[in-house]
Amino acid sequence: MGYLIRDKRTGDRKKVVDIPKELGSEQIAGPLWIGDIHDRTYLKNMKLDESLGTNKRLKKYLELWIEEAEMPPYFYDQNEVASLTKTQPLSLDDMMQRLKKHGFSACKTHFSPTGFKTDAEMDDIRDLVEGTA
Repeated sequence: MGYLIRDKRTGDRKKVVDIPKELGSEQIAGPLWIGDIHDRTYLKNMKLDESLGTNKRLKKYLELWIEEAEMPPYFYDQNEVASLTKTQPLSLDDMMQRLKKHGFSACKTHFSPTGFKTDAEMDDIRDLVEGTA
């Protein structure tokens, strides 16, 4: 259990176990689970029932959850990143490619159709979006 902290001004995010004594422009969420949200091995071993009419959709989510399994408990939103960098939002696929090309882990998230998870810091994301990386 812990807390997620998001700086409204910079977009920085971090997870903490204890609430900091002083919060400037930071928002806090919690207490909540800050560990892995999925068990990758369990998900990889799941078998979909081929008779389900929603099998295609379930397979899509299962693949997404497997990718998300060991990512940070928070995500970034393309529209928020664009607002912070004063740029047009990149396509989600373009953002994933840029992050991975620079050695970061990255994946889409089931929490938002415009969201992504990464181990990159907001400064790294900003540099990639602005083309300075």
